[in-house]
Amino acid sequence: IFCRITPDQKQALVEALSDSGRFTAMIGDGVNDAPALKQARLAVAMGSGSQITKGIADIVLLGDRFSLLPRAVAEGRRIARNIHRLGRLYLTKTVYAGFLIVAAALIGFTFPFLPRQLTAAALLTIGIPSFVLALAPSEGPLYRGRLLRALAAFAVPAGVGIGVGSLLSFALVDGVFGGSLNEGRTAATTTLIVLGLAFILLLERGPGREHIAIQGYMLAMVTALGGLYAAILALEPARAFFDLELLSAGQWFVCMLSVAAGLVVASALWRLPYVQRLELGEEAGATPAAGGG
Repeated sequence: IFCRITPDQKQALVEALSDSGRFTAMIGDGVNDAPALKQARLAVAMGSGSQITKGIADIVLLGDRFSLLPRAVAEGRRIARNIHRLGRLYLTKTVYAGFLIVAAALIGFTFPFLPRQLTAAALLTIGIPSFVLALAPSEGPLYRGRLLRALAAFAVPAGVGIGVGSLLSFALVDGVFGGSLNEGRTAATTTLIVLGLAFILLLERGPGREHIAIQGYMLAMVTALGGLYAAILALEPARAFFDLELLSAGQWFVCMLSVAAGLVVASALWRLPYVQRLELGEEAGATPAAGGG
């Protein structure tokens, strides 16, 4: 405990804690606290404090109530976790779209999707889920480290898995088993949507997060979106609008087999040492917080 110290000494204490790798928080109300507040990782000013202190602070306690700080920190962490989940979701879409485009250009086959089919898939696996995930609660440790590397460690294996599963489903139904082009595209769209919904449930995966169970609202959302796609297939006007076909039992089996193949590919890539090092980098920067005032 340090008492009756000068502004320079306060700043030196915060600098020493920061230099040792600690995340520091500083609470102050007067002009003499300004140098230490500027040096701290998190600067908190009292609402009754000086204007200079409030101007440089990250958080201002308008009612001078310290009890609000845990709630503010928890809300900030929820927002940060949700941003990370959405980043994983959007980057996964970018990876599988790029994978499909490159594969189609190199191999020279018919592209397995029509624009309206991709629109339906994007709505069910990106649009609606991103709206829900942005506002939903989240739990677990806060992701730290280099953001792009942490996102890529999840999104590249997931995106490649979706691309492989979709192409496999399209090739088997359209080419090997003699289905029509529309049936092949329907199979590819179905595989894409099922894999996309499966990876939504896996957005929380990562080192140190194995104990986190899939939350009930996630299961409910994925079930509802799967039911919505089933309704599109069942209703003839909706099915005709998206140029989809009713699949036979054998074609459905091929779709589910392709989904399993996509999950296996993603799981194998996640187990690569390089990818695991990227994931571990998320937690490597985690250090305990220190506070001062």
